[in-house]
Amino acid sequence: MTHDQAVEQLREAVDREAAQGAAYDVARVAVDDAVAVTPGSASRVVTAVRGLLEVGTPWPADAFAVLIYVLDHAHVYRDLRAAARTYRGEWDWGVAEEEAVEQSLSGFDRVVRDILDDPDPETRSLASLVLARISSEPAADRELLELLTDGEPDGCARASAVEARLRLGEPGAGGWLTDAAPQMRRRIAWYLTATWRRDGDPALVPLIEAARAEPEPTWRWPAEEM
Repeated sequence: MTHDQAVEQLREAVDREAAQGAAYDVARVAVDDAVAVTPGSASRVVTAVRGLLEVGTPWPADAFAVLIYVLDHAHVYRDLRAAARTYRGEWDWGVAEEEAVEQSLSGFDRVVRDILDDPDPETRSLASLVLARISSEPAADRELLELLTDGEPDGCARASAVEARLRLGEPGAGGWLTDAAPQMRRRIAWYLTATWRRDGDPALVPLIEAARAEPEPTWRWPAEEM
């Protein structure tokens, strides 16, 4: 399946089930074997999905989920290059595609900010998580998301907004691991586990482990299950 065919399926999806299936197909075209971005396809997919969101689509959460999936895989070749003691250009084609993916989203954060108040909590959530990955103004966007978090009535959407704030550099993750809402604890524990660094605060370890040991609440949105 070409990227054009996959994106067209998402554009023409008549119900949510079809949209989720199409989003899965789009993501698999853009990411090769669920490992790294596909040279020649990933940036074209991102550009096309961005276009869907800019003109309006009935399935914005699924479109945002595709962007998140591609962005989260657009680092493998640059990581390999950074780890190589002597780099001889063997991954230049992959590095170029990863950079093209990010360039394809230049300026898109302005569009995403306008969707943060969408009536649908899943759409608000996925928009905040995309913004955290592409923001050109992280400090200002942290403040914006903090304001939105304070007024967010949906627990899962509030947890997503807090994850977005942490991705944008907000300190103090430990407080969210002791939050009364199980969705918050589970989401933040998952995020910290996935992004843990050797210099991470060791005091967070027992809080993360305690949150992950709890019965798993509903904290991931349907669009994220791809």
